[in-house]
Amino acid sequence: MKNIYIANVFIKNVYMKNVYITNVFIKNVYMKNIYIANVFIKNFYITNVFMKNVYITNVFMKNVYITNVFMKNMV
Repeated sequence: MKNIYIANVFIKNVYMKNVYITNVFIKNVYMKNIYIANVFIKNFYITNVFMKNVYITNVFMKNVYITNVFMKNMV
């Protein structure tokens, strides 16, 4: 990922596997109520992501691979 701008991120109850953010490896992360603004994502791989109340604004993605994504209240 390159040029990631995340603001007001509340993490709880979101399952992610093999998430690489700015060379940071995150596994088994549970997030809830995620607020992301101005996110620039490149080569983002998400598997088995369960999100609720996700607010994303101005998201630019390239080569995004998402598998088994269950989202509720996607704005």
